[in-house]
Amino acid sequence: MDFIQIGIGAIIIAHGLVHIMFEFYIQDTENNKNVGWSGESWLLSKFLDDELLKLVGRIFWGLVILGFVVAGLGYFDLPILTDWWNLVIIFSSVLSLVSFMLFWNGLGPSPLYYIVGIVLDVAFLILPFIQP
Repeated sequence: MDFIQIGIGAIIIAHGLVHIMFEFYIQDTENNKNVGWSGESWLLSKFLDDELLKLVGRIFWGLVILGFVVAGLGYFDLPILTDWWNLVIIFSSVLSLVSFMLFWNGLGPSPLYYIVGIVLDVAFLILPFIQP
């Protein structure tokens, strides 16, 4: 395992762990900004009550977190995960992109703060296809 592989695997895991902020909605009263996901969805709020919507969102974000951590560990060539990391990272990237799309209006302090996450999701969708 070389330093590039270690770096990419660490970025995959870190990207997954950053999604933890969407599991919580932190109110920063000192700066008057909220960070995380507020539990809103521009689409699903029309069909689901607040509690069910929050449950669906937390399941989505939780699967994304778990998926990226598992994919990152698989990228490190862990014996059990080596054959599965590419499928898991594709699934996690797609689910993350779908989650960003569905819950975009509920992301604070501004959805634009999370553009880097979307760029990483797209890069991780491509990664399994450019691996030697």
